[in-house]
Amino acid sequence: MKNLKLVALSALMASSIVTQVQAHAIWIAERHDNLAIIYGDLSDQGYETKYVENLVAKKSNLSSGEININIQEDHILFTVGEDVTYASAEYVRGYSTKDKEGKRFSLPKNEVENAVSSGYYVKYASHIAATLTGKPKQQGIKLEILPLENPTKLLPGSELPIQVLFDGQPLAGVKVYGDYVTDHINTYTTDSEGKVTITVRNNGLNVIAAKYSLELKDDPTKDKFGYYSTVSFKSAAKEH
Repeated sequence: MKNLKLVALSALMASSIVTQVQAHAIWIAERHDNLAIIYGDLSDQGYETKYVENLVAKKSNLSSGEININIQEDHILFTVGEDVTYASAEYVRGYSTKDKEGKRFSLPKNEVENAVSSGYYVKYASHIAATLTGKPKQQGIKLEILPLENPTKLLPGSELPIQVLFDGQPLAGVKVYGDYVTDHINTYTTDSEGKVTITVRNNGLNVIAAKYSLELKDDPTKDKFGYYSTVSFKSAAKEH
């Protein structure tokens, strides 16, 4: 297995203005006989592939699996070996700093004149690429959504307990989207153990998302870290 490290994140010129993309998540889904890293907010959007890092595949025992990466102009496709169970990736968007006029820059707060707020944004995606025989295993990403039962055996309408982890520890009070791709109205909140039970919504692809901000004090470069994470899987096929 080869890790994908496309381009090290670097600061842009001080005059470069960026849009407010920190609100979007990434997820992994099938596209035209490939897997793809999808980016957007209730829609699929193109993105700068240089922000994608650490695209990896793992077998059921979490050893490295085969992965072949195809970088397109504004998105990334990839295929995995037949024995691959999991895939995951990071999207390191980095700094987004707003000045008094509402303009945004891909620079630390202390490098933007008249800066009023700044964050450093990272998005994570994990994917269950095969039908499981048991419960999913933890992938070890910084903000992770771990299904506590086998979601690939559940039909739409079934209940699925999950746990949200940050650095491997339960994360309480976090907003969870049971279906990030099509429904941002019905959300859940994790309990004191980082757990919540959601309803499997779709016959086929399901994308669960969690969003978390870590506020900072006395940091001249940023006011917070902003994290977004998804886990995607196919539910069991519903008979017609």
